[in-house]
Amino acid sequence: MIRGVSKSRFVFLRDTLVPVAINLRGSKGNDNLKGSALIGLDGDDTLSGGASGDLLHGDTSASPGVENSDDGDDVVLAGAGNDTVYGSGGNDQIWLEDGDDYAHGGSGNDMIGGGLGDDLIFGAGGADTIFAGDGYDTVYAGTGDDVIWAGLHDDVVNGDDGNDVIGGADGNDTLLGGEGHDTLFGGFGDDELWGGNGNDEIWGVDGDDFINGWNGDNLIGGGNGYDTIETRFGNDTLYGGIGEDSVTSAGGHNVIWLGAGDDYVMTGDGHDLIGGGDENDSIVSGAGNDTLYGGNGDDTIATTDGDNQIWGGAGNDGITAGAGADTIDAEDGNDNVWAGAGDDLIFGGAGHDRLTGDLGRDTLWGGDGDDTLFGNEGNDLLFGGTGADSLYAGAGSDTLTGGAGQDVFLMREDLGTAIVTDFRIADRDQIAISRDHWLGSHGSLTTEEVVLRFADVTERGTLLSFGGGTTIMLENHYDLDWLSDNMTIL
Repeated sequence: MIRGVSKSRFVFLRDTLVPVAINLRGSKGNDNLKGSALIGLDGDDTLSGGASGDLLHGDTSASPGVENSDDGDDVVLAGAGNDTVYGSGGNDQIWLEDGDDYAHGGSGNDMIGGGLGDDLIFGAGGADTIFAGDGYDTVYAGTGDDVIWAGLHDDVVNGDDGNDVIGGADGNDTLLGGEGHDTLFGGFGDDELWGGNGNDEIWGVDGDDFINGWNGDNLIGGGNGYDTIETRFGNDTLYGGIGEDSVTSAGGHNVIWLGAGDDYVMTGDGHDLIGGGDENDSIVSGAGNDTLYGGNGDDTIATTDGDNQIWGGAGNDGITAGAGADTIDAEDGNDNVWAGAGDDLIFGGAGHDRLTGDLGRDTLWGGDGDDTLFGNEGNDLLFGGTGADSLYAGAGSDTLTGGAGQDVFLMREDLGTAIVTDFRIADRDQIAISRDHWLGSHGSLTTEEVVLRFADVTERGTLLSFGGGTTIMLENHYDLDWLSDNMTIL
């Protein structure tokens, strides 16, 4: 061992006869040491290792120091100052202590620990393992498949190239996966996680996190907290987790499951599978043949173009479908369904539902409860089900079946032709007719006058014909007596 004196020294050792291990211990001055086992003491030291495995210890100085390790597998203990450490080649261990340090791992498979200060760490080449430490640290992993763990404060970690594993800790961390197929864990703070272009796996864990999967086919979970999750055009699988989450996807064929909380999800073009949780969710899907489950709660569901399958779940749901042949089951609750253009099949389920067929040849089933069904344009089939239902016939040729209960069949001003299959006076069913069908030619009429002028008994039942192709057929009803008592003029 060679020890420096109290002033700064530049020490060279050269042994050309017998290779020996050289230990150098600096003084309290500013030393420049090169060897195998170096201890800098209190000055502003420069420690340089050799080609073999070296031990470099910066010791306790609060002043800046520089440690260089060459191609061996080196161990560097940085010391208390604001240190600069270069790992160079070899599989190095670099441990930063007090101070705001700079560490560069070099090309080997290095292990780097951050220490107490605000450190800047570069893993560089190799498959590195990096621990950020206690300060507000910034880490660039470099090339290679790296493992990086953030520390106790608000750290920034960039995985760069390679298939990296990056984990947050207690702070509000920013984690960037970079290129490669990365795995990111957010930790316990309000974290920001970016996936990059690979097929990434991202988990928010706790906290109100922002997660962007970017491109690639990603697996993402929000975890606990009010999370914001975004993806682009990959085929992603997303889990909202616990909390009121916001999930948006620009495109791709996605699978999205929302957890507990009032969640919001919007997807772009693609064939998506979306499931809501137990609270009041808002689900908006883009063009494509989507499958949507509202779950429990009072949900709002909207689709655009595509042949969609929609289940509202329990709760008072609002469902709006776009163009396409949609199948909608609102399920339990007092639901409001608007089917949009296309030949749609709609089930109201139990509850007092409002179902609107809009354009196309629609089939509407009210189910149990006092339901309101609108045929609108197209040749529609309306089934009220059990309960006191109101069935509106619109433009086109509509067929109306009230089912059990006291039903009302309403013939609007834009009526084409309507067939009522089960009009029963014994059930106190009502037929309501718009006065616009005769007002221009006959003026104001009473219900008795309407029956007298427009109703005839045929082989099929009672036919009311108003001219211009507008007719109402009451199938299997052959008695004009009492008909006016069960008629209302709108």
